[in-house]
Amino acid sequence: MVCSQLPLADVLPSARPDGGRWQIAWVMDLLGVFAADAAIDILMHDTSGLPAALGVAMRQLFDGDERLRELTADSLARWRTDLRRIMDFRAQVMAELTDEPEVASVLYAALLLYSAYGMEDFDASQIEEMINALVDPANISEAGVRLFPDLPRVLEHAVSTRLLTSEGGSFSLLPGGLPRLLTGDTAATESAARKAVQELTDQRARLADRLMLRAVQEAIDHLETNSFMAFRSMVTSLEDYRHTLPDELGDLVTEVISQFRQFDTYHQVAIDDAKEQVTKPDRFDVAVLLVEIAQKRETRHLRIVVEEREPQSHPVVASRLLVSMAIDNLLSNARRAIMEADAAGGTVLLRVGASNGNTIIDVEDSGPGLPDEVREQILRGEPASLRPGGGRGLPDAKTLLGYYGGTVQAMPEASSLGGAYFRISLPSASTDHSPHS
Repeated sequence: MVCSQLPLADVLPSARPDGGRWQIAWVMDLLGVFAADAAIDILMHDTSGLPAALGVAMRQLFDGDERLRELTADSLARWRTDLRRIMDFRAQVMAELTDEPEVASVLYAALLLYSAYGMEDFDASQIEEMINALVDPANISEAGVRLFPDLPRVLEHAVSTRLLTSEGGSFSLLPGGLPRLLTGDTAATESAARKAVQELTDQRARLADRLMLRAVQEAIDHLETNSFMAFRSMVTSLEDYRHTLPDELGDLVTEVISQFRQFDTYHQVAIDDAKEQVTKPDRFDVAVLLVEIAQKRETRHLRIVVEEREPQSHPVVASRLLVSMAIDNLLSNARRAIMEADAAGGTVLLRVGASNGNTIIDVEDSGPGLPDEVREQILRGEPASLRPGGGRGLPDAKTLLGYYGGTVQAMPEASSLGGAYFRISLPSASTDHSPHS
């Protein structure tokens, strides 16, 4: 705000170091402040013409015991050398640019590369390396996930603040005097950067905890429903019919029931131990896993075909069980849709490949596919119910894969089999995207 009725953003919608002078002069006239051209040039240089920085600077210049009547080079010099004001200026500018820890971490990393190492241009890997250097190793291990599972998106957001510019994959700070004002004290810049990165680490740790709890619950439900509960049901049936069995067989059944009840007593202990085992990451080949899943899930009504885009291994580091469950959820959706459309059955294609450091799993089916209105919702990026009366296959798969930096999405185009088409992406083990165990 220049004043209570006039937000500076409305006055300077596109200010740059090489423009916006007339808007500043107009604001000065509006406020009754005389400003020579040279003083306006200095102010534009000091703030690099960034509206957020201009707004903070002008509020500080106009806040005082005596109302500012004239903006001069001397008054700007006094402002720049006022340590208390400049420290407050840095904090306010960064707060106005973003309230997201991941974007703040990127901007502070860029400022630190500039002030501590004299780097005027840097790439995404150098920014991420700088951020990782600011993280306490004990804290990052607790987070359980990468700080930046989608660094290109974060960098794009950071560039949108206009403090950071991008050209041809290289990044640099906004030209002008603002970077120097924001980084005059390297130790203070590093301290602020560490604080931003710590906030991001804490945020990621909380997210990892929520994802882990959800993933563990899904895994436990899966195990309970498909294994333990089935066994308990059989034991209960044995108890009901034990008195009808011959003595020798009845004694054997009694012993089996006794052993099971002992196991049931320690059920909760086993579940607690399973929590760690379920989410523990392991290195495995996705292509091998898909073959195993196909062998187990294929029926006379559901044919499952596994294809490889390239004849090579596709290693990832994740929980083999949770990845299997995610694929199982999508297979269940496909089987349900196929059987509803054609009682004779159909086909599901599992295709594995690699792209941009990720392992890609395409899941396609020969069912009726997605309704046109759902396809349009997906194209617009809106949440959509995949099939009328459909289950939680896609949401659950997203939860299970998200813990390891994976994604799953419904593709807008139809599959090669004519039905629905889903794509799973997991960071390949050969890249730096593996989860922290």
